[in-house]
Amino acid sequence: MKYSLIRNNRKKYKEKHLLYFKRTFRNRFSGVRRRFCRFYKFLSLILICLNFTSVHAQLFVDEDIFNSCIRRSIRNGKCSVTDIALNFIGKPYRAKTLEINGSEKLVVNLREFDCCTFVESVMAVFLTIKEHKTDFGAFKQNLTNIRYRNGQIDGYASRLHYASDWIRDNCKKGIIEMVSHDAGQKISFGLNYMSTHTELYPALKSNPAAVEDIKKIEIEAGKTRFFYVSKHNLKSVENSIRQGDILCFVTSLAGLDISHLGIAYRTDSVLTFIHASQGAKKVVVNPGTLADYCMNIESNKGIIICKIN
Repeated sequence: MKYSLIRNNRKKYKEKHLLYFKRTFRNRFSGVRRRFCRFYKFLSLILICLNFTSVHAQLFVDEDIFNSCIRRSIRNGKCSVTDIALNFIGKPYRAKTLEINGSEKLVVNLREFDCCTFVESVMAVFLTIKEHKTDFGAFKQNLTNIRYRNGQIDGYASRLHYASDWIRDNCKKGIIEMVSHDAGQKISFGLNYMSTHTELYPALKSNPAAVEDIKKIEIEAGKTRFFYVSKHNLKSVENSIRQGDILCFVTSLAGLDISHLGIAYRTDSVLTFIHASQGAKKVVVNPGTLADYCMNIESNKGIIICKIN
């Protein structure tokens, strides 16, 4: 009986201390968890604020660059496409600056370019000055009008991804005019590169609806015929290409239309162009002639020439 009582007391003692230990551990763990959750929320808020501040700081830098272009044009008393383009010489090359997470929105980046964003940005600055406007809002509106179908942002497919579609839409809006028809030959494009390489486009990877929208655009854009100047005939038409004309380099790569964009530029009577060069990793004046550049690229077929109205 005595030993039975001792065993029962020991058992109760163990259960009591085990319960105390569980409660203490649970309370302490709960306190640590609460403190961690508060810290995590605080850290998340800090990161959101830093990201918001970073985005707005970049926007202020872009606005300052735009204002510098405006001031320089007013000071020099001239506003040509090439003068504006030369302001960006040396700016870094960066691909896919428009590919962002979330819903489609206007991306303004005058600090770094790919070949397309470079031409679009130069055009938007030029058109803003031509309209006798100097505010950044007018520049952003012009950039939106150039970059998006009918000048409206309406999802990923509303952006003019294919350069031939970009030409077609901007001709329709009266922003540019295709002038290579005078000395060119007809061409149409069998577009399917984006819809068959969805892994290269984050917005298309897991979005079947967006892929279908792109397919429709590829079919519709493929119906349009363009005029291009063969690279073998470029030297014979060089004199008809003017400073500031938009040069669209036609490619023979399957599923694509145009692989590069640049702005015509003459230096010492030699026709070349200004572009955001992937090879040079910055905005440069091409060191050779336009004709030599085309001849040295095997996949290049020639150029489509457009002027800015």
